[in-house]
Amino acid sequence: MSEAQLDQLLAVLKALADASRLRIVGILADRECSGGELAELLGLRAATVSHHLTRLRELGLVSARAEGTRRLYRLDADALRAVQAALDPPHRLVELIPEARPDAYARKVLSSFLDGDRLLRIPASRRKRDVVLGWLAEHFEPGEEVPESEVNERLARHHWDTATLRRELVGGGWMTRGAGVYRRAQRDVP
Repeated sequence: MSEAQLDQLLAVLKALADASRLRIVGILADRECSGGELAELLGLRAATVSHHLTRLRELGLVSARAEGTRRLYRLDADALRAVQAALDPPHRLVELIPEARPDAYARKVLSSFLDGDRLLRIPASRRKRDVVLGWLAEHFEPGEEVPESEVNERLARHHWDTATLRRELVGGGWMTRGAGVYRRAQRDVP
């Protein structure tokens, strides 16, 4: 979800968080009404209802049409369905918060330990090290057979301690080793 979409969704949810606006939407979901009818039904002043209708129209939730000398307001059900779709299923709400996305931790770790493609240091924490090892493993194609000298060459592009990185990649299950040949193992990045 883009920032603009997030801002729009937040504006709609804030507007609907007002009891009077929510009641107006509820009435308009059932039928068209004039501002005067809404004021009477809700026990509010006409100016107050007009203010709420203006806000709902700005957000695209309500539309108006002229009928003689009065305006009739109606709910735009498609706009309300779009809000519902943005919130359904509930697990999509994680998209609203970049810090809660599944890959947010990995992005944060990599930004802390990488300078471009250079690994600044090997993380001491196992969880962080797994993120870095997963990133390094992605530099090898699944099923590709790579001799140790080429593994060293590729790893040296990112960090000087190729022996530790090789050992960690194999020990952590990111790569397999046999007869001096390394292969990337099938493992998901945490």
